[in-house]
Amino acid sequence: MNKLPTHKHRVPGAISVIATLMLALGCSGPAEPDDAGADVPRDAEPPVLDSEVPPPDSGLAPECETGERRTAECGFCGMESQSCEDPGVWMATSECLGQGECEVGEVETRDGALCQQEQRICLDGCAWSDWEETRPAGVCEPLSERVSEESCAEGAERPETCDDACQWQPTGDCVDPCGGSIPLRTSPEWEREVCVPAGNFIRGSPTASNSIEPLEVYISAFYIDAYPVTYRRYDQCVAAGACAAPDAMTRNPDHTLLDRPAQGIDFARANDFCAWDGRRLPTEAEWMKAARGPSPRTNEFLWGDTWDCARVPYTMSCGWTRPPEYDGTDMVEFDFDALPGTESYFGTFLQGTATREWTADLYHCDESWYRANLSDPLCGPGDTHLPTRVARGTITSRMYPLARRNGPRDSYTALGVRCVREVE
Repeated sequence: MNKLPTHKHRVPGAISVIATLMLALGCSGPAEPDDAGADVPRDAEPPVLDSEVPPPDSGLAPECETGERRTAECGFCGMESQSCEDPGVWMATSECLGQGECEVGEVETRDGALCQQEQRICLDGCAWSDWEETRPAGVCEPLSERVSEESCAEGAERPETCDDACQWQPTGDCVDPCGGSIPLRTSPEWEREVCVPAGNFIRGSPTASNSIEPLEVYISAFYIDAYPVTYRRYDQCVAAGACAAPDAMTRNPDHTLLDRPAQGIDFARANDFCAWDGRRLPTEAEWMKAARGPSPRTNEFLWGDTWDCARVPYTMSCGWTRPPEYDGTDMVEFDFDALPGTESYFGTFLQGTATREWTADLYHCDESWYRANLSDPLCGPGDTHLPTRVARGTITSRMYPLARRNGPRDSYTALGVRCVREVE
């Protein structure tokens, strides 16, 4: 905290004022002989007089009678003993006792964090008042910088700098961080997409099974579905004649589960849906970057390195058990937006916490291939209907990390899809 300078003002005594005026006007008392001070240079400094004690020949009335005694105020509301000394001036004869903390009317200011400021005033009795806030704290440290979506259209962002008042101020226009010419799809909510800007991310994990050792990989900008494709979206593709219905065990024939992530989707169906929607399947690296975030993040789950039952309670390790009416036909028993705590760095949800999701990569590329391909890698593509593709993520009841890879050969229950769009 910085204590600002305190200014104190006192009114000089009447004797001091009169003495000063007399000196200034040259009225120094009776005239002296012509030769008085003959040896004193003309430019010599005048003698310094005690402004509190008038000289005997000053002609001023004395303040008191010599020998009188009294108790008087002193300092910061203190008291002292005084006696009247010749030539009639009160002089202290004791220490100033019982002083307070400050001079009445004095104001003190202190600065807090983030430009916050408080003041207090010295009250009667020379005691400080309580601190009162005169300026609330701001929201940022001066000169710090950020990129913000506030006050921009959805999906756009702008650079901001923190000013001297600890408030964010824009330093540029709102722009699409992916640099695309086609606006983000922002509604309806279940079809919303997010931008993943170009840059590096850390691929792999030193601990996850079926993973590779960490590598830093560059990925170009792309857009990706914020949520896995729901039955509602997939049914539109089926109705258009562009997609085959999911396998019988998860086809949701009564259409009562439209907002749940679609499941029972094999690779061919996933590929067909994304093509119908004007998009494509993500590469394995794109899926992983969208889930983990940019370099140097190495988090095992969307939110950190340990499983959080408050975010995803639908796991057996968190005490969850399947309801008695469960018949094995639907592995995800909640809607696409039921777990807001699963939001990733870039704004996707449910990656690695609901269904496994198809990617465009073949499953058979080994670690040496990954180490040799560090910019927009894609293992394949080959035949788009080849079943040995990589699926990322996990079913709800398991706590597998993001880096775990799977190579399913069929459309068993817990397989779903989300799509990406290239920047144009």
